[in-house]
Amino acid sequence: MRRNNFDFLRITAALLVMYTHQFIFQGGVEPAPPLPYLSWGGIGVSMFFVISGYLVTKSWCEDPAPARYLARRFLRVWPGLAMVTLLTVFVLGPVVTRLPFETYWFTPETWSYLSALKVFTFQSTLPGVFTENPYPGVVNGSLWTIPIEVRCYLVLMLFGWAGALRFKWMALLTLLTLAFVTFYLKAPNEVSRRNWSYELGTFFTAGSVLYLWRDVWMKHAQAVVLSALALGLAAWTSGWQYVAIFLVLPVSVIAFGSASTPVIRRMGRFGDPSYGLYIFAFPIQQCVVMVTSNQVGILTTLALAVPLTFGAAYLSWHLVEKVCLGLKPRSRRAQPQATGGLVLANPAGSGA
Repeated sequence: MRRNNFDFLRITAALLVMYTHQFIFQGGVEPAPPLPYLSWGGIGVSMFFVISGYLVTKSWCEDPAPARYLARRFLRVWPGLAMVTLLTVFVLGPVVTRLPFETYWFTPETWSYLSALKVFTFQSTLPGVFTENPYPGVVNGSLWTIPIEVRCYLVLMLFGWAGALRFKWMALLTLLTLAFVTFYLKAPNEVSRRNWSYELGTFFTAGSVLYLWRDVWMKHAQAVVLSALALGLAAWTSGWQYVAIFLVLPVSVIAFGSASTPVIRRMGRFGDPSYGLYIFAFPIQQCVVMVTSNQVGILTTLALAVPLTFGAAYLSWHLVEKVCLGLKPRSRRAQPQATGGLVLANPAGSGA
């Protein structure tokens, strides 16, 4: 069992996403988003990408072999994704669809939903499924982040393969350049121009850079966090609120995640349900809204959906994810740690 706080943070991030989605599912509006540009769920997804950037970069640096790296990434992401996709099409869909049984199976949209297995794309609807819910027709919208995260993995591998991970300052310069493009040129304050691949990619990159500079900041973690808070406050008061969030969130998440806090560090003692929470929550929450006919409040619906989702997540971990992760290739020899890095753009919350 890992003796750090990352399991706790990933579970927290998944619950934040569930909280935001519940308001949408029940036709409401999330009250008072805590930060501009990001809902509670947006904060959770950003946390996932920061943590993923940190841990996946660690995985590459410990064994920079493309074939083994790709195998590890595949075994972390695809089995759980395949499980939720197949269950959605072959179990959930036939049970809850409003269409006749034969119509459901002979509609091309049913089979095109399996495109999610390609990981670079996804489809959010199934014929006749959840069409009468307040958030109609969307079966598992959470999967939209999976293609972005997979692209993160591939870009990281390409830069690592090219040897760019040896240059620590290049990593930092690349992060600053990407942040300039994301928060200035892409104008996230204009909703129509927001590019989530750039935004989440920037958070992933921040996590990667923090791993590659860990020998510097970990010696002075408290001072680094306080400095980030000071810079964030300065950016906030200057009108750059999203930049302020970016300056504070990645450093705070990684500093806390790397720590070993009593009780909190034991959140993973029964397994890692974080990925399962993320990929199963959406259809389970939609099911609860459908079964209750949207006649109960937000907190009551969440109280029903959260334990059901935890149950599905732990089953996914113990029956599928853990088994597949046991197949991960081992490093053939001890590899020296890299000292610099560069990355770009899940579930999604997958770890190393």
